Amino acid sequence: MWDSNGVKYNGYLINFKSIVKRHFDLVCRLIRSDQIDSLTLLDSNDTPGQSKLFRSLFPIGQWIHLRALTLINIDQNFLPAFAHLHKFECLVSIAIHPICQFSFELIAAELKHPIVNSDPNEYSDHETLISPIQLSCLYYLTLTQCPFVWFYRILRLEPNFISVNVSITR
Repeated sequence: MWDSNGVKYNGYLINFKSIVKRHFDLVCRLIRSDQIDSLTLLDSNDTPGQSKLFRSLFPIGQWIHLRALTLINIDQNFLPAFAHLHKFECLVSIAIHPICQFSFELIAAELKHPIVNSDPNEYSDHETLISPIQLSCLYYLTLTQCPFVWFYRILRLEPNFISVNVSITR
C-alpha cells in the first residue's frame, strides 16, 4: 500500500480492540490480508460480530504474514475457523481471552494430534502423540482463566515457548 507521499507500507499491526464501525470499514478497505503482521479482534457490545465480518472480508488462508493473533471475547462459533493454525507459518504468538474449553482443545490439537483425554478435571499422563509438533514456530502464548491441568498439558506439548502468560483457575 502506498500513502499520498508515495511511501510503501507493509507489516501492519492491526488492533480492532476499540474501533468505530466506519473506521473499521475504512481500515479494511485500505489494507490487504498479506500485509497483516499482528491482528487483534474483539467481539463486544461496542464491536458486535467484528471477527465474523473481518473473516468474511479477509479469508484466514490469506493471512500469510500473520505473526501475532489476539482474540478477545470471540464467539465460540468463530473459533473453528482457526482449526488449521499450523498453516500460519509465521505465527509466533497467540492470545485468547478468555480461554474456554473449545479454544484450549483447538490450541492443544494444533500442538499435537490428538489428546485422548480432553476432560480438564481428569489428569492423564497417557496422551497419544501421533503427529509431530505442528506449531514449531509458536513461541508466545497468552491464556486467561486456564485450569492448571490445561496449562500443564500445553507446556508438555510445546517445549519451544519463550513466553507463556497464563491466569490459572481452579
